[in-house]
Amino acid sequence: MSTAAAVFMIATYWVGGAAPTEGGNYLANGQVYNDKELVAAHRTLPFGTILNVCLRRQCVAVVVKDRGPFLPNMDTERRIDLSYGAAKVLGMLHDGRQRVRVSIPMPKPRPDVEWQVVQPTSSLIAQESN
Repeated sequence: MSTAAAVFMIATYWVGGAAPTEGGNYLANGQVYNDKELVAAHRTLPFGTILNVCLRRQCVAVVVKDRGPFLPNMDTERRIDLSYGAAKVLGMLHDGRQRVRVSIPMPKPRPDVEWQVVQPTSSLIAQESN
């Protein structure tokens, strides 16, 4: 797979509160949040978009299943919120916020196949008419 142009974003992972790693809440797409899944939240990307998120030579593929992060005074296109599982793979559990490289994997184009139209020969046409 090739990738589209990479964009640098600020990835956040919420590390505070009473139980930051528990799942069970509902995501914006209606699924139940599992903290071990590789899930991301973005304000504008469509649900189901697969993203490659890289931090210091560690890369993880996440699926956009939620909306957010909703922080004041932020650039909505340049922020992404990662699940506990994705943050753990990237090694950012203690950081909370990092600058990451994000790209959308694009499938390789299929080679162009020239379809050859086979012309029936006159001997085949003569045999079919008999």
